[in-house]
Amino acid sequence: MSAGVCRHGHPWTAANTYTHPTTGQRQCRQCMRDQALRSRTDHGLTARQWFVVAALAGGGRAWMPPRAPVAMVELGDGTRDRTSRLALRHMVRLGLLSETRSGSARDVTFEYQLTPQGTRLAREVLRR
Repeated sequence: MSAGVCRHGHPWTAANTYTHPTTGQRQCRQCMRDQALRSRTDHGLTARQWFVVAALAGGGRAWMPPRAPVAMVELGDGTRDRTSRLALRHMVRLGLLSETRSGSARDVTFEYQLTPQGTRLAREVLRR
């Protein structure tokens, strides 16, 4: 491996090199872009968002408790995991989830369900 290329063969040019401001460590920008693409799966959703879709398609539940920093996902078998509130809100904007509010003005709980579009997408992807 030459000193002029990263370990994946991309050249260390000024345009392709990112230098971390505090550590000074250099990173290949093309490798960083490739990693960002790999972290997203089909249909532009992250692996964590697919976890939510799979949980809801399997009879699970997703909700955001009042004043909580994270949302909760409960699988069909009763096990729970946390996820990002932003991930759920993004999926609502995409039309994959619907959001229902309950509770008082101060203590609002949000429940999430798959929309018909989200159900079709889950069936299509999860049967692969």
